[in-house]
Amino acid sequence: MKENIKYLTRLTAMVTGTWLKLNLFFGSISVISVFLGLFFLLKDIDSGHSGHAGAAPALILMFIQKPVGSILWLLILVCVYLVFLFSGKYVISKLINRIVHDKSETIIIPILDKIISGTKALQPGAVRKGIDAAVVRIQLSKQLKSEGGHKWINRIIHFALKRISLDDVDFADPELKLDMVIKNKILQFLKDSSDPDKTPLWCILGFQCLALLFIYFFPY
Repeated sequence: MKENIKYLTRLTAMVTGTWLKLNLFFGSISVISVFLGLFFLLKDIDSGHSGHAGAAPALILMFIQKPVGSILWLLILVCVYLVFLFSGKYVISKLINRIVHDKSETIIIPILDKIISGTKALQPGAVRKGIDAAVVRIQLSKQLKSEGGHKWINRIIHFALKRISLDDVDFADPELKLDMVIKNKILQFLKDSSDPDKTPLWCILGFQCLALLFIYFFPY
């Protein structure tokens, strides 16, 4: 137990550092792109109309004189938010990936066994009482909350529980071993969906570079 806590503490520190590095690199570039794009757009606006104008009139002139560039600038602005969004998803995927591959047998599976064994909807005979996927998800979520445990592990299991597909489960089958079905589906989902990928972040960076080039070279 202590070994698992130490492992999760080290892993949390590692992914937090990764999150900070991603946001420092991609986030800084995004913020700089916003200011560069705005500078490129405003520098050629007729100073006779905007020289003594406030920020709002200058932005209005910018959109009138350079509508395409202005729209691209707004998209660059949105990219700042997207960087934080996708960097968060990346570190969560990395966290899940490491736990699933390193400690699945000692951390994930024991908690799954515990919450499943304590859920009435998964007990023998429950399938004959008209349960469905919604009931299963609700009871497992309640059981997970009541068990306590490490917050990251609970979030990972809850994340998988909300997204696993139960459409192919025949709840009316008296021979259905629902506990094993749920357990296998959660483990398989975590294995399949936890490969960390920086592609969205690099795509955002590429878009920002192309948008800045367009804004700089084209007066539209």
